[in-house]
Amino acid sequence: MGSTKAAACAALTGAAVLAPSPAAMAGDVQVSPHRATVGARVTITAPPCVGPVFAESGAFAGTAVRLHEFAGSVTGSARITDSAVSSTPWKVEVSCKEGGPFFGSLRVVGESMGPATGGGWLATAQQETTSSTGALVALSGLVATGLGAALVVLRRRRSQRS
Repeated sequence: MGSTKAAACAALTGAAVLAPSPAAMAGDVQVSPHRATVGARVTITAPPCVGPVFAESGAFAGTAVRLHEFAGSVTGSARITDSAVSSTPWKVEVSCKEGGPFFGSLRVVGESMGPATGGGWLATAQQETTSSTGALVALSGLVATGLGAALVVLRRRRSQRS
């Protein structure tokens, strides 16, 4: 009984420490593709908020981009300006009448983005992890470890009864 409680306490403690805050999970702006070429169109997706909702970035051609509610989030598209090529990521800010602001980033590269794979995300994605993604991966590992420990304890109990 002691080892079961210890395993449960360890799993819950790890989950509480490593779980991302609701603000971290809800505050991420997704830009697809994350790496784009000049002149390309990108899709901006943000958490829902009370509109009007606009996305702004120095990488976008023209003024702020109006986002519209769609499938539980707000989304829209923008064209990358010809002068946006940079070795550092561009900040993308989504502002709402109520809620937000939300932030994300995007990289603008020159002509070639990698192998011709039909536009697959893995071929063009920047190998970066956000803090919320890393925390979710760590949390998943802790949950799996806790479940594994519980399974071992249950098997031991069953073998002792036999």
